[in-house]
Amino acid sequence: MMEEMEKDSLKELFARLPDKKHSAGFQTLLMERIRQEALLRAERRKERLNLLGIGALIIFLLGALAVLFFFLGISWQWPQWRMSLPDMSTFLFYAYIGALAFALWMADAAFRRYYYKKHRRENA
Repeated sequence: MMEEMEKDSLKELFARLPDKKHSAGFQTLLMERIRQEALLRAERRKERLNLLGIGALIIFLLGALAVLFFFLGISWQWPQWRMSLPDMSTFLFYAYIGALAFALWMADAAFRRYYYKKHRRENA
């Protein structure tokens, strides 16, 4: 009984709505939008599957490395790197050269800005 009353009230409300004509290409535009959304969803699904595959590959490779090193007993030899700091006089020499190059670069940039500003005003 209650459902019938709700259906009747809905019918009345729909009957009160004015009849509105859609534009000539409404159905075509709507179907095109639905098709584009379906393509977008398929593309997103493909991207997710690609990411899942890459993740599975990484996990597989890490597992293979774990099997090789831990379970099969293959030892890993770390390289023996030795580092020594250079003589400070060498560092000071290169710092001086770098500071000069930086100062010349900044001066060049300043002169170029001045030159372009001056010539824009003359040509304008």
